[in-house]
Amino acid sequence: MSAAGCADKQVPETGTHAHTDDWHETRSNRPRVRERVKSGEVYVAAAASRRGLPHSVDLDTSSGACESKKMQTILVAEDDAVMHQALAELFELEGYEVVRARSLHDAEICLAEHAVDGAVVDWRLGSDFSDPVLSELVAQGIATVLLSAHPEARAVAEAYGIPCVHKPFIVEQLLGIVSGALNRQTLRKIALTRG
Repeated sequence: MSAAGCADKQVPETGTHAHTDDWHETRSNRPRVRERVKSGEVYVAAAASRRGLPHSVDLDTSSGACESKKMQTILVAEDDAVMHQALAELFELEGYEVVRARSLHDAEICLAEHAVDGAVVDWRLGSDFSDPVLSELVAQGIATVLLSAHPEARAVAEAYGIPCVHKPFIVEQLLGIVSGALNRQTLRKIALTRG
């Protein structure tokens, strides 16, 4: 975590996994990461960091189609340490740059310090509700997905005009909703520049 409080792509030194030798940062790791996200297991993050693995997936650019694509940045704001780590690694394996926050204060600092394209925000960050961050994200036109186990979160998401994913969730569902939100945001920006 930086002095300002934003945990920008930092991997906490908590726990290791016995199978670090078979960890390779490739798209083939998606099933393993998805399974660990589902089970809530803390896994190879600390070991991967110590081994010097990069934080983003190398996209297959053999066709040349992905070479000029800007890596999108996602804010992951989640207070639960296991879920926070799993979500951050999942999005990194999907090719996103991840900015991490575990509290409302950290999320506000991250938003002030980083340009993000999208955000996955838990409604409860510790003892705080994430409404101030949600308001700022929506005001800036940033693709935002609310994540929560609370039944009343759906009404909150509707009030902000953003999608809500309830915990526990299906990983593919979350990835699809985030991707859709980012695509809609990109289309809105294109329409505004042409309008």
